[in-house]
Amino acid sequence: MRLMDALLSIASFRMPSSREGFESLLMDPHVDDSLTIDELGIQRTIPFEETLVGMVRWMYQSGGISAKLAGKLAD
Repeated sequence: MRLMDALLSIASFRMPSSREGFESLLMDPHVDDSLTIDELGIQRTIPFEETLVGMVRWMYQSGGISAKLAGKLAD
């Protein structure tokens, strides 16, 4: 993973992972925010999938990612 991170600085293509991402995967973090949501009365108004779709479209429209990375959402 360290080698892949080093290659990121010179590679003209995107690597599928990084050391930081791999370490996060190994830690297997779980977060239970249900108590906070209940206490604060937070209501989710948009399904998570729609939130991700909106984020990818915004990233594409603002030039943060290419049409190839955005896929069908770039249309």
